Amino acid sequence: MTATNLALTLTESFRRRVLVIDADLRRPSMHHTFGLPNNTGLNDALLGRDNMPTAFEMSSRLTVLPAGCPNPDPIGVLTSPAMRQLVKFARDGYDWVLIDTPPVGLLTDAHLVAQMVDAVVMVVSAGAVPYRVVQRSADALGRDRIIGVVLNRAAAAPFERAYGYGGYGGYYGAHSHEDQEQA
Repeated sequence: MTATNLALTLTESFRRRVLVIDADLRRPSMHHTFGLPNNTGLNDALLGRDNMPTAFEMSSRLTVLPAGCPNPDPIGVLTSPAMRQLVKFARDGYDWVLIDTPPVGLLTDAHLVAQMVDAVVMVVSAGAVPYRVVQRSADALGRDRIIGVVLNRAAAAPFERAYGYGGYGGYYGAHSHEDQEQA
């Protein structure tokens, strides 16, 4: 979902042409988010079943390449010359190419794909991933390649007091009320 939100931000706010690729070949999910079929996609193209993968143009600036049929052992296709060629083709045709992968701490897929890209945005699930695992994952990806970290699934409760209606709103409202009484 983070890759999807980033893609939408880049296309709508910054007017960039973006290709989003679902490279989670074990458990594809991006097609659900966009309401797309997943019968062909990245996996099929990399296996040579489809010379040009089926990508869906969601708008004039947003294109989505679903994963295609699940592949329980995608390492061979993710490290193939076809994958490198696809990344190069995508770089030449789009302002931004976002490649969504499985979690880096669990599988090698993300690490292998990260070697083909210019930069990495690391997504960390709040409260679910121990700090040492995050550190190891950052080391595996290459800290110099990480341009940002997104903390997702964070509970809003700790932040509601500071930034919700009862936080600053109450603070400013209290001053306003006191000032009126003194006048």
